[in-house]
Amino acid sequence: MPADLTGLNQAITDLTTQLTATVAGEDSAEVLISGIGAATTAAVTAALTADAAANATSIAAASAAIAGVTQQFLASSTKLAAAQATNGPQPAPPVA
Repeated sequence: MPADLTGLNQAITDLTTQLTATVAGEDSAEVLISGIGAATTAAVTAALTADAAANATSIAAASAAIAGVTQQFLASSTKLAAAQATNGPQPAPPVA
């Protein structure tokens, strides 16, 4: 009488089904983990790029403001120098 292999065949089928599901789950997890790394890298790169652009804009704005104030001081000192040259040196106050 041949051995009944029905139970063994079912166990092999169940194991094969579970192996297929496990491998698919692992593949999905690998894609997810790799995707998270790539997404994190992209997000950090975008943030740093935006920050660098903001810094460049801020530096340009600050430089323009400083240049404007510098021009005001130059204009003021030019007028002051002209007034002083026109009126000549003032005599020293008398010594008591």
